[in-house]
Amino acid sequence: MTMNTATTHFSKSRFQATTVIYQTLEKLSNDNQAVFISYNELAKRSGYSRTRVISAVNQLSLQHRISKQTECDIEKGYLRNLYVLHHNVQQNIY
Repeated sequence: MTMNTATTHFSKSRFQATTVIYQTLEKLSNDNQAVFISYNELAKRSGYSRTRVISAVNQLSLQHRISKQTECDIEKGYLRNLYVLHHNVQQNIY
C-alpha cells in the first residue's frame, strides 16, 4: 500500500466511522433529538473502539452536526455525555 493509498483508506475509514456513530446516536435519540450515552456504551453499540468514537464525536462536533455536554453524577461516580443532533447542517466531507 502506497502512502497515498494508506491516507485515502484512513480517510474513508474515519468518514465511515463518523457516519456510523452519527447513525447510532440518531437511532438512540429521543423526540428532542438528544441522547445520554457514555463513550464506552457508544463504542459497544456502534462496533467501534472507544478511541475511534471519541475521534468521530469530535469530528461531528466540529462539523456542527452534534452538540455535546458532559455531566458528572457524583453520587454514582461516573461521567455521561448528552448529545443533541442537528439535522439541518450541511455536511463537510473530509
